[in-house]
Amino acid sequence: MKKCLVVISVMCLALLAGCGGSKVLTCKISKTQMGIKISQVATVKFDGDKVDTMSQKINIVLPDTYKSLINTFVSTYQKQYEKQFDGSSVKASKVGDSEVEVSIDTNFKKLTDAQKKSSGMTGAEDYETNRKQLEKAGYTCE
Repeated sequence: MKKCLVVISVMCLALLAGCGGSKVLTCKISKTQMGIKISQVATVKFDGDKVDTMSQKINIVLPDTYKSLINTFVSTYQKQYEKQFDGSSVKASKVGDSEVEVSIDTNFKKLTDAQKKSSGMTGAEDYETNRKQLEKAGYTCE
C-alpha cells in the first residue's frame, strides 16, 4: 500500500509541476501497480502566464484482495493529500465496494508561498512548461 501511495504522490507532484496563459490544460494518466488501477485527470486553468486553479480527480480501483481495506484506503488518501496539498480542498470517498475517488481543488491565488512549495509547484510555471513536464512524466495533454 505504501508503494501505491508513493506512486500517486509522485504522479501528483508531476501534475503540479506544469502549465501558463489564459488557457486550460487538461492532462490524463492511467497506471496499474500491484493490481491497483489508478487514473488521474488534472485540469489547470491559467490567468495570463500564471496558474490560477487546478482540479485533480483521481480514481483508484482496488483488486478483490484489497476490497476489505477500502475504508483504510479512503482514510489514508484523505490524510495524505490534505497534508501534501495544504490549503487545497481535498475529498476522498468510497465509490462502490472497490473504488476510491479523490478530488483535489487548488486555488493558487489563496495559497501561501509555503503551501505552494509543499505542493511542489509555485503557480508561476507557464502553460508550455507545465505541458512539457507532464507529458515527459507520461501524461497525455489536450
